[in-house]
This record gives sequence, structure tokens and C-alpha cells, in this order.
Amino acid sequence: RDVAVTGVQTCALPILFRLLLDGHIARTPLCHPLETRSQALARALVAEWEAQGSKIDPKTMPMTRLLATKIDRVAPAREAVIAGLMRHLDGDAICYVAEGPASLRARQATLWQPIVDWLRDARGISLAASVGVMPHTQIGAAHAAMKDAVCALDDDRLTVFQAVAAATHSLALAMAMVHGRLSAADTFAAAFVDETFQIEQWGDDPEIG
Repeated sequence: RDVAVTGVQTCALPILFRLLLDGHIARTPLCHPLETRSQALARALVAEWEAQGSKIDPKTMPMTRLLATKIDRVAPAREAVIAGLMRHLDGDAICYVAEGPASLRARQATLWQPIVDWLRDARGISLAASVGVMPHTQIGAAHAAMKDAVCALDDDRLTVFQAVAAATHSLALAMAMVHGRLSAADTFAAAFVDETFQIEQWGDDPEIG
């Protein structure tokens, strides 16, 4: 498989890089050209495709999948994507603190409170937490502030945001990650603190997952 990128100059905009597979323009599931204005992303796409064997495994091509999602789903339907995301704010994972034990609550506080504080101080998003799993509703001002912050994301960041939010069940963690407040590893640790704690206490069950 011959993998390459070609640059296309469009007016005064930055060069548009298109992925080529065996000389043909690679396309998304909805048949749009797989293209980006980021040279670094274009290089990542090439690396992902060059690493494929005789069978293509989409699970090993996260950059390709994210770009296709942006082109096919996010860019043409920003308002719908944002509306869908906002429906999950009240269920944000880091707003539901464990009833116990104290050691788990302490770990949650260590990982989650800095994000809650950052959202309030840097983004004007004040999220309220509750103890236990009973649903609660964030105030209207929190919804409005979070929506403003999400709407301010460009299509690239919005695509990453929605992917991280889906994986972590947390708009708060997704916002922190796309703004560089958390690394991918830190985001994972914060999102799965409960699961990690349980594994440490009881061991890992290979049949669960």
C-alpha cells in the first residue's frame, strides 16, 4: 500500500493536506476527502496507514478516525453535536462523589477538585457535586457557561472534546484535556479512579471489561 499526502493551496488559506492511498484520495465513511490543514496531523495519518498490515484495523488508527468524525459528523452539524453533549452535563462523572470509603473520597478529591477549581476560575463554570449516585441538576448558569466554552472550540478541538467526553462520561475532564490542563494519562486516571481503586482493593477480574 502506497501512502502519501498531497498539498492543495486554496486561496489565501493554509495548505490543505489530502491523504493518498495508492495514488487515490482517501475518503471518509461518507466519501468526503480525508484532508486537514495540519501538517503534523497529516504526518500522523501517514504513519497510521503505513503501520497497517494486510488487513486494516481501524482501532489502531485513532487520528484517522477522529479526522473522519470531524469531517463527516462534527463540522457539518456543530449545533446538534453541542446540544447532544450538553444533555450529559448533569451526569458528569466528577460531580458524583463516592459515599466511601474515605480513602477513595480522598483520591477523588485529589484528582477532581483541581479540575472543578480550574473550570470555575478560568472558564466561569461552577459545577456542584453531590455524594452518591442519585441524579442532580446543575444550575442554569453552569449549563450556560459550559455551553459557551464548548461553542468556543474550533472543529478540531470539538471533535476531540466529544470523543473524550464519551470515553470519560465527563464534560469537565474533556474540557480540561482539550485546553492542555490534563494529559491523556491524567484524564484516564481521573475518569477511572473508582475502577482503579477497586482493582487495587480486590484485584483485576479478566472476565470483566
